[in-house]
Amino acid sequence: MKFEFFKKIEEADDVQNGTGETNASQDTNTDVNQQQTDTETNTETTEMSQQLVALVNRKTQLKTQYDSDIKVINDQITLLQKQRGDLQAANVENNEQAQINKGKIININVSLNELANRKLVKKTAYQKNVRDVEQQMLLINKEIAEAGGDVDVKCVDESKVIDMRFSRKLYEAVLNRTDEMYAMIKMSFGEIENLSFQPSSTNCRTFAKNIIAFLNKLGWGSGENEEKFKTFVYNIIDASHISLGQAEKDKFVNNLTNAMKENQLFKWLFMED
Repeated sequence: MKFEFFKKIEEADDVQNGTGETNASQDTNTDVNQQQTDTETNTETTEMSQQLVALVNRKTQLKTQYDSDIKVINDQITLLQKQRGDLQAANVENNEQAQINKGKIININVSLNELANRKLVKKTAYQKNVRDVEQQMLLINKEIAEAGGDVDVKCVDESKVIDMRFSRKLYEAVLNRTDEMYAMIKMSFGEIENLSFQPSSTNCRTFAKNIIAFLNKLGWGSGENEEKFKTFVYNIIDASHISLGQAEKDKFVNNLTNAMKENQLFKWLFMED
């Protein structure tokens, strides 16, 4: 009773002094302001995470283009080396033919050196472009950190495991996953020559929504995920009653799967923990 009595006195004093209602109002305002701040922070970090997605994809594109360029050069080198070997192994019956072969070998060696130089130029340019992209990634990570978000300092590493962890974070953070999937679907259909039926934008948007809903329920990286994913895509194509031949379906599913494997936002699907 004594405790209740003094409690009532304190409450009365609060009302009389105008502090009780004021304190409650201040607490409410503080909560609202904090919620608004948290929302703004989440929006800001999400936008920056989307920028990271674009940069990581740019880095992947640079690597793909570099590998393609180097393959072309290496194929030329292999061909020239074979020609040189054939000339060196040839049985020459006279000095005139020997001189001709010697001249051809010299020309081949000059060409080989030029190709080696082209490889160096390609490598130097590629490394510079990658450094530029990674520097931009680090600057965005710095902004994310200053905005109160979490960053992965190893996001610029080439490790498969690191890539998967970074992919997971991006996938969970980015809000426009459907837009990214929609773009890949359109691209995958567009890469099929003489496509018998071009799905509409509405069809592609529906595919994208269904696929994202499926991925949200799918477990993280597993060796079985690729087969599950392909089966699901085949099913939604059949359910949509879009008139595509089996070969066209196969090409689309393979195109989309390969695009996802190169996309930092989705590549986690095909990686094993």
